[in-house]
Amino acid sequence: MSRVTLVKSAQPSPPAAGEISIWTDSADAGRLKAIDGDTTRVTSLVGVGADRSLLGNGGFDLAQRQAPGTLTTYSTASSRVYCADRWALTTGGVNQQYQRVDTRSAPETGMTAAFYGKIKAASAAKLCLSQMIEAMNCVALRGRIVVLQAKMKRTVAASMTVRMGLLQLNAAGTVDTGPASFIPALGSTGVDPTLGTNLAYITPTALTGENGTITGNMLSCVLGTTWVRYSVVFLLPSDFKNLYALFVTDAAAVVNDELNITEVGLTAGADPQDWNPRDITLVVEQCQRYFTKSFAIDTLPAQNVGLVNAVRGNAGVAGAVSTEHMEIPFPTRMRITPATITLFNPSAANAFLRNVRAATDATVTSSSNAGDRSTNITATGLAAWAAGDPVAIHYTAEAEL
Repeated sequence: MSRVTLVKSAQPSPPAAGEISIWTDSADAGRLKAIDGDTTRVTSLVGVGADRSLLGNGGFDLAQRQAPGTLTTYSTASSRVYCADRWALTTGGVNQQYQRVDTRSAPETGMTAAFYGKIKAASAAKLCLSQMIEAMNCVALRGRIVVLQAKMKRTVAASMTVRMGLLQLNAAGTVDTGPASFIPALGSTGVDPTLGTNLAYITPTALTGENGTITGNMLSCVLGTTWVRYSVVFLLPSDFKNLYALFVTDAAAVVNDELNITEVGLTAGADPQDWNPRDITLVVEQCQRYFTKSFAIDTLPAQNVGLVNAVRGNAGVAGAVSTEHMEIPFPTRMRITPATITLFNPSAANAFLRNVRAATDATVTSSSNAGDRSTNITATGLAAWAAGDPVAIHYTAEAEL
């Protein structure tokens, strides 16, 4: 057996014309690279084009549950409450805030994503962000090596250390069903969160931390005020049911401290990847499998916000009769039949079906016969309603993990 051993080093000078030099880049997690003597072009030789991250919305493009650019307050105890699409906060019962920051017109050095997520401490507590990965998207990697990576920075805070790692829903758990209590206790300074039933940390592979230090179950990342990529490698168990990516501050954040995060990926292999996002259409479709709505993508779901994008139909019968008036087709098949469908009147402060012609509202209104592809709207009209009257309603549908 023969082998070639390369010592990690800084990028060398270009070789002579007609030659190529190969080295492992000490400034880029030891990636194998080549530099061309004719063009001085540098090419990564490992993982080129490997952009299939298991994580959804890793660039924090979407936050459909809120007005994305507005700091929005969330609070939950030991469970998970979604802020950005696919990303959930666990706050220990105190208030924390989320905001999507747009860099398209104001680029920031060190990041190439269009957006990043800002988690702001509205109360003094640890900041905790996680994403649960659906089993069908991750079980093919059982027993294999993966790398978790993210770009992070702090703002306002005088100092901040973030612990990043992977959790498994182990063999005793139920596929795609997390524990009712995700993190019963976030823990004191220097103590990792206590995990819920059938959850366990996956230990990082030694000596694989990029710009951080592996201590115990996770990678410790001492954040600065500029963007830095952090990554760490894991050997996955052969029998897990689901995976979670987890980011949690090592200590309680001071009020107004901000954790900023973007370009998060979980990919097969041990090599960190350059940020290469999916087309935004695919990002939207992927997120709509778990949460979808009739409102414009960046509009906060609310009552009485107008008919733009409202679902339209026609009154099925005349008069004050309860009947199914319309079908709402979802833009993509959802993960399962939505656990929650919430209705919004587009023209009044209630949740009733709106008769657009008569400018009046039904009384009892509900979704019916819901499935993963669509739901129907049942409502009781008014005596003055005529069959065929145009009717409208807004909705949100949630089929989250």
